[in-house]
Amino acid sequence: LSQTVVTDGKLDVATVLRSHVEIPENQGLLVASIVPNSPAAKAGLKRHDILLRANDVELHEMNDLVDLVLTEGEKKGQIALDVLRRGEHETVYITPEKRPAE
Repeated sequence: LSQTVVTDGKLDVATVLRSHVEIPENQGLLVASIVPNSPAAKAGLKRHDILLRANDVELHEMNDLVDLVLTEGEKKGQIALDVLRRGEHETVYITPEKRPAE
């Protein structure tokens, strides 16, 4: 995930949405948008995906994901995301990259 996608592209999953998709309270990040050619786009993440876990760690707030992206990015590691898409769980693998200079 590029830092732009992480900071600009995701929102907490709204409480009203939780009751429809059976997500535990305070868990999940909603993908609001995907930056073209970003690691998220390359991995196949889609708008309205709900990110539940990353590397087996529950995602409760944006900082959970940001911290993991920074850590794995430094190690050139990969992140396994548990994604809820249209009511079904999928695993999406993503490799963080440095943001291009602007």
